[in-house]
Amino acid sequence: MTSRFLSALAALALFCAGITHAQVPRTINYQGYLTSPSGTATSASLPMVFKIYSVVSGGAALHTEPQTIAVTNGIFNVLLGSGVSLTLPFDTQYYLGVTVGADGEMVPRQPLAASPYSLRAASAEALAASAVVPGSQIATATVTAAKLASSGCNGGQVLQYNGSAWACATPAASSGGTVTSITAGSGLTGGTITGSGTIALASGLTLAGTTTGTFSGPITGNVTGSASNFSGALAGDVTGTQGATSISATTVTSKALTGFVSGAGTVSASDTIRSSINKLDGNVALKAPLASPRFTGAVGIGTNGSGSPLTVAGLIESTGVGSGGIKFPDGTVQTTASINPVVEFASFFGMTAGPGNTGINDYPATIQISAPGPSVASGSALNFPRASAPAVGGIVINNPGPTQANNSEFILPSVGTYRVTWHISVDEPAQLSLWINTGPAPAGGLFSELGAASGAPANVGRSIGSSQLVGDVIFRNTVANSAIQIRNYASQSAVSVTPQPGGTRAQAVSLIIQRLQ
Repeated sequence: MTSRFLSALAALALFCAGITHAQVPRTINYQGYLTSPSGTATSASLPMVFKIYSVVSGGAALHTEPQTIAVTNGIFNVLLGSGVSLTLPFDTQYYLGVTVGADGEMVPRQPLAASPYSLRAASAEALAASAVVPGSQIATATVTAAKLASSGCNGGQVLQYNGSAWACATPAASSGGTVTSITAGSGLTGGTITGSGTIALASGLTLAGTTTGTFSGPITGNVTGSASNFSGALAGDVTGTQGATSISATTVTSKALTGFVSGAGTVSASDTIRSSINKLDGNVALKAPLASPRFTGAVGIGTNGSGSPLTVAGLIESTGVGSGGIKFPDGTVQTTASINPVVEFASFFGMTAGPGNTGINDYPATIQISAPGPSVASGSALNFPRASAPAVGGIVINNPGPTQANNSEFILPSVGTYRVTWHISVDEPAQLSLWINTGPAPAGGLFSELGAASGAPANVGRSIGSSQLVGDVIFRNTVANSAIQIRNYASQSAVSVTPQPGGTRAQAVSLIIQRLQ
């Protein structure tokens, strides 16, 4: 493509360091004429790149600005600085290079020239340091403290006009005066002083209103209102609120209690504080209501306090239905003398096929004989997949799942004494036993027969088929989150759960787990 330039610059923005009244635009208006190689004027929207250099050829671009330009009949206009901020100082000769589309940069580069009036801006750089700027050229409120040079003035000096010029100077000190007479007012002594003398507080001074300060020495008379931090002696009556004032031991006598009467006698000035309180004991009118009182040490009711925080000689009565009772350290409240021996419990069961079963048959396969412990169940543990009542505590199934091999392990969350009861009817002679995992139990872990693990009897059995096996074992675990199973361990063969023993209804196989303490 071929480019011919009609006008290199329509306006050039110059940036001055001096004082101006308006913001100088940082843009340059540039116009060119663009033709095809055959000389035909171009009309299209074309991508162009404008670069400014400080040399006529070669060198690195100081400003690069791509723009998409509309060209009409070969003529285009562009505002340099509108796409990429133009920050050059324009204090030297610059050259403009133009690239259209994928073409190379056009040559030669065009020198940037100033518009006629912008030449006037060059005079701003020629101002001497001593040049005077007329006041009419300084905008209102543009000279601030930050623009005033600090050199020339010392600390504490200010600019002062000395009659012919402004100069740094120290402000003159305020002139002193002479007090010619002091008259003593009410409550003061010393009379009128014209030279030197002493003003003192008068005897029997009455201070009205709020008086602050420090008073030491004897204060005789009545002190009313609120006061604090007394030192010395107080004689007379002190009324009002003393706040946090500390009263030293042995400094308060029974005088303030004199005249109070109770069943134990009348308080006299010869009583000590303790004897006065003893006499006042029982006088309901003299007892102050206390909200949430706090006592320290050993407190005794009806007796002297012992080593316990509270010792009571006599009956403790709790009243109020629904609100009375005794609260224990674990947060539980006992409101009745009866004690529930069960702390946690859960009940689980499984169903065989037949009438009364609303779900699937939980025992489609036989229950295999268990290997000696410690071992995994491998089909030898009974499954109890259903919960028959809401549980209390954290006794839960450890290996839940959809098959008969699942729902056969049960977590004992706390260390304690447990009672485990189960019943089941099978077709064959059998022995079932309680097994335990003595460590925190992962599902499918190793279990051992409870009798071998803790010494508790855990085997139940019978020698003929088609009858019920009932187990009831009390034992204590040693590790929190241990787990238990009911296994077919010592039977002669695998056993089958009887679907409808003794009747026409489907059998329920049940397991009840209780923590007693």
